[in-house]
Amino acid sequence: MSAGRVRVPVRTRETEFAAGTYGPSAALGARLICAGVGLGVVLLLLGLFVKTGPMTTAGTDTDWLVSSARNGLFTPIAKLFTLVATPELWGVLGLVIPIVLVLARRRGQALRVFGVLVGSAGVTFVAKALIDEHRPTKKLWLEPASSGSFPSGHSAAAWAIVVTAVILVPPAAKRGVAIGGAIFAVLVMGSRVYLGVHYPGDTVGGALATAAVVVFLAGLSRMPPLRRWLPALDRSGRDDRPPYPARVGTGR
Repeated sequence: MSAGRVRVPVRTRETEFAAGTYGPSAALGARLICAGVGLGVVLLLLGLFVKTGPMTTAGTDTDWLVSSARNGLFTPIAKLFTLVATPELWGVLGLVIPIVLVLARRRGQALRVFGVLVGSAGVTFVAKALIDEHRPTKKLWLEPASSGSFPSGHSAAAWAIVVTAVILVPPAAKRGVAIGGAIFAVLVMGSRVYLGVHYPGDTVGGALATAAVVVFLAGLSRMPPLRRWLPALDRSGRDDRPPYPARVGTGR
């Protein structure tokens, strides 16, 4: 380089980010946060709607119709799906899995998994307490049930399992896992209606509870300071420093 020439730094996403000009990503993050909160509001409105007389009647009629399809083959399968997605189990694993990931120096994934599993369980618990919907008649039950009916904790856990799996698998496998996981979650939702312990609207509410948490966390991850630190955590904990310098020099 000739003497006296001033080197102009190249503007990249990394340098703009490091300089504090977060740009459209922060704006998108704010919109996603609002969308997540909005989905939470929709969840509560749906809960109030499914408690109305006409919806309760429609849900009960659907449960009776589904019960007519019960047989010795479908019932064990439905119980297996519902066992795998037990919300209490995944509430505990929401603590255990992140600890294992931290020990494996995968701290970014640990933070995401913790947020999804524990957040989903928390939103479901709060919604159950606020809505306090009664269960379908016990004449329909093929297994014991407790707490409020809306939203379905098993359905919320099933979708949280899917999101967790997508977080943990390599990029090349994410699409296949997402498709297979979605089929699994829908089968769990159907199993809860088949077993007579939920109305169809309850299972939709469970999916919505997890969706609200995932969208909210996706927005939060795009906001400073998390946007600054998550890339470092995603490098499997090999570097405790932030990924970029606090300031970008002018070259003068």
